[in-house]
Amino acid sequence: MKSTGTLIGGLLIGCMMQVGCVQLKEVHAFTDSSQKSLDNDSQTGYGYADYCFDSCYIYNVSGRQLVDFDCNGNNGEVYDTLIKKEYRILGDYFAALGKLAGSKSTINFAPVASAVKAGTYGKFVVTATESSVVNSLATVATDLFTTNYKSKKIKEVIVKYNDTIVIAMELLKLHIDNLKSMIELMKLKLQQRCDLLMANNATDGEKWAIVYTYKQKLKQFGQIISSYDKRYQSMDKIKQGHMTLNENVNDLHSDGLKKRILDLAYNIIYLSNN
Repeated sequence: MKSTGTLIGGLLIGCMMQVGCVQLKEVHAFTDSSQKSLDNDSQTGYGYADYCFDSCYIYNVSGRQLVDFDCNGNNGEVYDTLIKKEYRILGDYFAALGKLAGSKSTINFAPVASAVKAGTYGKFVVTATESSVVNSLATVATDLFTTNYKSKKIKEVIVKYNDTIVIAMELLKLHIDNLKSMIELMKLKLQQRCDLLMANNATDGEKWAIVYTYKQKLKQFGQIISSYDKRYQSMDKIKQGHMTLNENVNDLHSDGLKKRILDLAYNIIYLSNN
């Protein structure tokens, strides 16, 4: 009995020393909301291929036949695929972090997204830095999803990959900001062209068609830009959350951390659902 009691006591002390023995519910709430937000953003939205399609006719002032307004959007499609992989890899990382937090919920442990290769795709570029940062997160997510994950400690993972996460988030925010700026310029060009058509002695029927087309496209661009603003804010909240965990890595059970991390989780969910 004495040896059994000693063994149990030793196990309890050992468990108390390891963060993974106790569920970090608030941390998991944050990782879960982050993963779902990133996964959702990887699957939906206006991308570079869509931009290529719209820009082909909005910026083309010399076309005379329908074929003149066709374009090759292959590079945009490839670039969209690579960016989606970046979202997916980041989502996988947060799913793995949630697993270390003692999550009992069901997580889709699908294979981690394949590597993002550096390269130039027309006028779109994936730098070596971007490729290296994202692929390092894919490696740790794969490791945590496999037999090696039990040997990892959540504190060590948070500290080791905090800078990598911050850089990866900033790179995705840059993609969002760049495409948003391109759409805003295209929206201005659309207005200029429609104003010119209206002023060029258009008939009443032609004016109605121009106004209708302009209003419909303007509404679409407005919705896209609004969705990009929410994505940007969500990415910023996710980055803030990981930085907060890193800053408080030795006190993950504190009430102050729990409140801050839950507030961020709620904000991420709100942005993703609105």
